[in-house]
Amino acid sequence: MRKNQKELFGFMMTRLKKRWDLCLCPGDSCEEKAINAHSIQNRRTLDLLSVNGHIIMPKPKLTATALPTFIFKSLSQNKATSFTGLCKNHDTELFKPIDTNQLDINDPEHLFLVAYRSVLREAFVSMKSAIDTQLTYQKGAAILNLASYPVIGILSCLNIKPIRCSQLIEPFHLQPV
Repeated sequence: MRKNQKELFGFMMTRLKKRWDLCLCPGDSCEEKAINAHSIQNRRTLDLLSVNGHIIMPKPKLTATALPTFIFKSLSQNKATSFTGLCKNHDTELFKPIDTNQLDINDPEHLFLVAYRSVLREAFVSMKSAIDTQLTYQKGAAILNLASYPVIGILSCLNIKPIRCSQLIEPFHLQPV
């Protein structure tokens, strides 16, 4: 493998492992530090899946010379299915009805909150992936001395205008009926 390939792969791996803290609360106005919020209800659902406080999860295995593969790894229940997309206050307050009560599948609010938690995680993962991809693209252009070429962002290549996170999840901010 050439030096520039190693450098780019190293940069990409660093980006993928980098923690990204952003509270995705309604309105995009929270400046608090994000916590490891769960995308699956911890106290109720994950308790059913865990053995000695651990859950088996698929994890990607990346190398610079082969296609990605997945391995199964035992993770702490507190780390499994978590993402840094909500601050402690918003995670607690938004999901209090399902985190402190038995999940009621006949309660529209409970169903909404279970779905909303998943939507927040997917929005978070998509945004982080787009940023990591964009920065890796720019780093690759720099490593290959493509400075004379315009560095075109992923969003502009796709003719998509950047939007605020709140616009992505706005439909889910409606109160359940």
